[in-house]
Amino acid sequence: MANLYENIENLCKQRGVNVTTMCKESGASRGSLTDLKNGRKQTLKYETLDKIASYFGTSVDALVSGDQKENPPQQPQSEVDAAVERIRKKLESMPTAQREALMNLIEKM
Repeated sequence: MANLYENIENLCKQRGVNVTTMCKESGASRGSLTDLKNGRKQTLKYETLDKIASYFGTSVDALVSGDQKENPPQQPQSEVDAAVERIRKKLESMPTAQREALMNLIEKM
């Protein structure tokens, strides 16, 4: 079995993000990934694996095995598409009042 942390790190490199950014954007715990990297954990909770797999558009099985043939890599996103996706994820995690304030600010631009 391939090293799970290496699989995640390789996917991050393919997407052009670091592990910290991926954790922030996917909702995965950075501490759990650090524990995995340093050998304090051998695997991650299914919920965390699912968040990471969803972030990369792959399955948990492919993430764990390192076999990405199951879900071929997506076409590279344009910078704008990638930015819109990051913004969407941030908006989803914001409290309603904060989201509405941000939308009002954007509309005034």
